[in-house]
Amino acid sequence: EAAGAFDGDDEWGGKLEDEPEHIVIDKSKLNPSLYYDPNEKWEDGYNNQGREIRFQIGEREEGVDPGDIMGDPEEQYFCQDLMDFWDPFPEEPDEVLNKPMPLADHGPELDDFLEAIIDHPTKYAYVEHNAFHDESRREACPILQRGVKYPPKKFVRKHKAVIYVSGLRPHVFNDNTLGHFREPAHKDHVARQIATILEVKADVVEPASMTAAFVGFKTTKDARKTLRRFHRMPMPNPILMTPYLKNNEGDGDGEDGSDNVKDQDGEEATETTDAALNAFLSKTPHDQILELANLPPKSDPSYVTDLFASSLGLPYKPSPDQIIFPTLTTALVNLSSAKNLQKTLNSKKLQTKLNSVKDTLVILPCERQDVFDEYTGWTHDRVLWKKGDKLLIHGDLPNKDFFLSHYDCFVIKNYDPKVSKKDIAKALQPYCEEWRDVNGSMQIVTCNKGFPTGIAYVGFDRPGEMSKVLAAINAGELNFGCDDFVILPVIEKRLRGIGEKQPMRSERTEEELLDCLQNWEKHVDPALLKEVLDSGVITWENLNDIFIHARYKNKSFGLVDLARTGEKLEPEKPQGYNYARLVSEYIERLKEMTPTKENPGFYAKMWFKEGEEVDLDLINSYKRQEPRKLLTPGVHSRGK
Repeated sequence: EAAGAFDGDDEWGGKLEDEPEHIVIDKSKLNPSLYYDPNEKWEDGYNNQGREIRFQIGEREEGVDPGDIMGDPEEQYFCQDLMDFWDPFPEEPDEVLNKPMPLADHGPELDDFLEAIIDHPTKYAYVEHNAFHDESRREACPILQRGVKYPPKKFVRKHKAVIYVSGLRPHVFNDNTLGHFREPAHKDHVARQIATILEVKADVVEPASMTAAFVGFKTTKDARKTLRRFHRMPMPNPILMTPYLKNNEGDGDGEDGSDNVKDQDGEEATETTDAALNAFLSKTPHDQILELANLPPKSDPSYVTDLFASSLGLPYKPSPDQIIFPTLTTALVNLSSAKNLQKTLNSKKLQTKLNSVKDTLVILPCERQDVFDEYTGWTHDRVLWKKGDKLLIHGDLPNKDFFLSHYDCFVIKNYDPKVSKKDIAKALQPYCEEWRDVNGSMQIVTCNKGFPTGIAYVGFDRPGEMSKVLAAINAGELNFGCDDFVILPVIEKRLRGIGEKQPMRSERTEEELLDCLQNWEKHVDPALLKEVLDSGVITWENLNDIFIHARYKNKSFGLVDLARTGEKLEPEKPQGYNYARLVSEYIERLKEMTPTKENPGFYAKMWFKEGEEVDLDLINSYKRQEPRKLLTPGVHSRGK
């Protein structure tokens, strides 16, 4: 269900004005060990019930009346007597008591933690902290409603919950002009009109345009009640149909024969002047003119022609050049003959259609925008947010899960539900590398009753796809079947910590993968490697076996070492750092262990006396031994 702007109930802190200094309670309902009566005499070491006093919570203060609580109530709450049998033993089975449950949210102080532990329903509690990587902190900049004046800071802070009400018909004043938002009197008229409909006071209404306003409430409960009661409420505005009886004179003063009256959105509503009206009446008999009153102020000839649908069985359907607007809400229609006029006036189907014209009151919840507060945690890596002073209407931001699951996305304003998700996915498929998910790649913003709000978000999985689509739309190559669509890209906020979001995961070729797995020589200095190989200590084949075996068998050199930024266990190290360090340091240690004349090493020095020159040729030399002489049988035998 839709909620108001701010969650939670009112909080209070400190001491209330009517709070007594001492809490006086009935002795019969309290554990006797918590109070005392100075008139009773206790024996040393025993209380008034004859129980042995093992320890005492709090100190008895002078001047405490009988029945008053002893000591500090907060200390008695946290330092409870384990031998207090007045506290009933829980009757839950062991299966419930031994079940670990998450610890309830509590404040930052130690007392808050202890209170949560005491009130915990089971024996075991756990607290978890989700460590999100930087990509999960992506945020979208809100796309504000066009032509809407958002409320000031004072209005936002004044109310506990706020709703946005729209769907009013633009008011036409007595001088036949549309209301303008810059006029204070016209804004007050909108506030009074919405206050009357919602049955609230006008001082809690902040006009947003000549057809919408923000309404504040003291509690979220009142906001929910109003939203459920008045959302999608029909407001009948039937179109009146009568024969033309007299000349309705206009007050136009434009040189081109029309008055251009701008509404709060900057759009123009054309009103016919006397010259154009007189020309229309002079060449059209009055007995064949139909007058339509109470039209929407922004009506045009195409709106009137749609009223004369062929399914109604009318004798004549006028063309746009046979329609003229004497005022902003009145139209004169030339039906070509008096007979057609009479049949049209007697059409019950047309009369039913004109009577069914109505406006729908749309109410959407609002919320305060989250703004950065501070970093917290032991390493100051957790971001705390607080409620800002700017108000957002439902639909100004895409769904968080939808936004994070796509690389880019844009918003469609004035979205028409007649254009389905399947139609949009089919139109965008030629510009996308992967097959589009019809349902998952598009989010249609709906109200709490499931009706579309005219806003939809479209997501893209690959970088560059949205740019191609926007370029095709601007060039006129792509059209979703509705010219009223307004498409805007969703801009992302700068990521805290890494600055910008990471690119798509790379797709390496076979050559690149083999180079990463087997080419260990790129991590070592070629001159150093040649020096080690020339020394004869180790061969290239031996080094190749060592490094290939380490790269293939040690998983820390694969998935862990090559993880991208935001997913690394050691974010301070670049990709492939550990394997490159293994290769380079292994070769450096071999170089250090290779004996030379300048640095023979400890192993060579141990064969010579202290101070004696080390002769490597003597160590490396090999003395050939003479073969052993065989014993002559019978000559060197034992006993001879």
